[in-house]
Amino acid sequence: MRHRGPDTSWYLHFGDGTILADALEHSTPAPTVGDRGEYFFGFVPVSGRQQTHRKYDHLERYDLALEKLTYAGAYVLKPTESSRYYWTEQTPPGADSLLIGLEPAEPEKDPVPGLWGLIDGGNPRPPVGRSACGIEFSVMKVAPFNEYDSHDEVTADLQWGT
Repeated sequence: MRHRGPDTSWYLHFGDGTILADALEHSTPAPTVGDRGEYFFGFVPVSGRQQTHRKYDHLERYDLALEKLTYAGAYVLKPTESSRYYWTEQTPPGADSLLIGLEPAEPEKDPVPGLWGLIDGGNPRPPVGRSACGIEFSVMKVAPFNEYDSHDEVTADLQWGT
């Protein structure tokens, strides 16, 4: 089922920090663990007064998210009979983790639930000048977002071979 709007902000949790995407513009959510979903996040310029609560401007946030596509899909899954999915990453030492947490900033306003998943692929929509930009992430769901409090907890529980 394709989701459109209401363009609410989302937090993208990576192993090296969290960034804010200004909008989940559209998605095809992963309904259950082991399913893949598509999530298109937009990054838009904001005025100076609005900028004060943001750690980075929209282009910096876009670039940070774009880096995560470098090794997209470089993992091996190990499903279990209990519908849990363990994984190991096939990335070079020092590479960013493929694990991403997607969390709506205002869950009461967004019908799409958060999740923890592995970045499987993606498509950037680069900016033209300082215009809005975005990234579509293809994500394989490994857990609902509310089951874990942090990136480290998911990794400790579900990543094998570490």
